[in-house]
Amino acid sequence: KHSFITKTEAKQRFLLKDCDFEERCGPPLKYLVKRNPHSYGDMKLYLQCQVEARAHEIWGGSEGLEEERQKRTEAKEKRQETKYVKSIKELRRAVNLTGLQSSRIHEHVYAAGQDVYDSGTDLWIKTCSVCGYQVTFEKL
Repeated sequence: KHSFITKTEAKQRFLLKDCDFEERCGPPLKYLVKRNPHSYGDMKLYLQCQVEARAHEIWGGSEGLEEERQKRTEAKEKRQETKYVKSIKELRRAVNLTGLQSSRIHEHVYAAGQDVYDSGTDLWIKTCSVCGYQVTFEKL
């Protein structure tokens, strides 16, 4: 009946803001100040029944609280999805840029006057002096 809940836990469980504990929907909620066993600061302990009543007052009952939880969960999932899609696009863009850069590293260099004529196919062949790549073409 007289169980206590920390302000942080109340905010998480009942989706309350700091102003909800003060004079937003009525008189401010009473609390006890105790030393926090996990850190050096103090913690505020509220009566759970009062916090629950304030949450029901703000959200219109337990159904309204559940609806708000559902909306926040969906919004969080949508934000995560958007963030994921954005990171995937960024990765694809980065991969495409590195692919373009690596293909531009080497440009074929053909020595002038080094074209070789192949009488069997009636084509000319020129060879890259750096990597040995051959291009066949017709001279008009």
